This record gives sequence, structure tokens and C-alpha cells, in this order.
Amino acid sequence: MKIIKDMNIAELAGYISDYLESKNYSFILSGGSCVSIYTDNKYHSYDLDFIAKNSVNHKKIETDLLEIGFKKDGKYYKHPDTDYFIDFPAPPPAVGNEPIRAVNHYKIGEATIRMLTPEDCIKDRLCAFFYWDDKQALQQAIMVAMDCNVKPEAVKEWAQKEGETEKFDIFKKEYKLKKNA
Repeated sequence: MKIIKDMNIAELAGYISDYLESKNYSFILSGGSCVSIYTDNKYHSYDLDFIAKNSVNHKKIETDLLEIGFKKDGKYYKHPDTDYFIDFPAPPPAVGNEPIRAVNHYKIGEATIRMLTPEDCIKDRLCAFFYWDDKQALQQAIMVAMDCNVKPEAVKEWAQKEGETEKFDIFKKEYKLKKNA
């Protein structure tokens, strides 16, 4: 196994995901780190957002992460040998008003990352665009859609349920422009 300082974001996510699972936690990787992994770092994130399926004891997590060299620093967990850091957004895992139902078990070497599916990763990024007008998140959603061959129609019904058909149309138009470029 590589040492932490030599791990890329996917390797580190796999290492942490397996470690947390060995401690009987049930977390799902979400956010920008999923975009980094699905796009082979076309977008580069430094934070690893692990969302628990249920509430967890944060003091126990802090103790457990200390075993592998991660120390609490504000709301994040940092390791002296890497610029990547861990965050634990509040459960439950959801994209907008829709709970996460499926998890992608992404293999990286001997490790397995339990993470958002490509479709849910796109929805997660679109939430930032829909609700905070985050244009960078829109571009991230497009990158994941293109790299993972997810057509915009796959998330259309979800966007309608979120009441965001106008912004979904922007996503669809931008996707087609990039696809045809």
C-alpha cells in the first residue's frame, strides 16, 4: 500500500472509505471529490466529504481518525502528509429533496470507495447551481455527465421534482454545446 503522502484523491478516498468501514461506519463520499474521481481530475478537489447514512458519534470518529494520523482542525480532519482533508457533512445523504438510494462501489487498487453514483454526483453539483447559482458546479455537472456518458435526460425528472426546469434547461443546453464542440 502507498503511504498517504503519495496517494492521489481516489487512492486516499479508498483508503479512508475502507478504514471507516472497518470501524463499522457507513459513509458515502460526495461533493467535489466525486467530481475529481469521475473526471480523472479535470476538476481538482482537496476535500473528501463523507456523509453518514445515520447520525454518528463525532468524538469516536475523531479518536478513530487519529489512529491513521488525521487530527481535527476546526471542522475538518487534516493529515500532516497531505493537502487533502476530510469533512463530515450532516446526514442523511441526499441530493436536493431526494434521498440517496444507490451507492457506487468504486474500486481503486485493493480499496473500495463507497460514493455517489455518477447520476447522483451530477444532481449534487446541480443542487449548488440550482440553489446558489454556482456556475462552477454547473460545469462540474457537465464534466461528470460527459466523462461518465450520462445524458441530461437521466436527471430531468429529478430536476422537475426540485422545481428547477429552467436551470435544468441551461444545464442541458451547456451540455450539448460542450458535447458538440
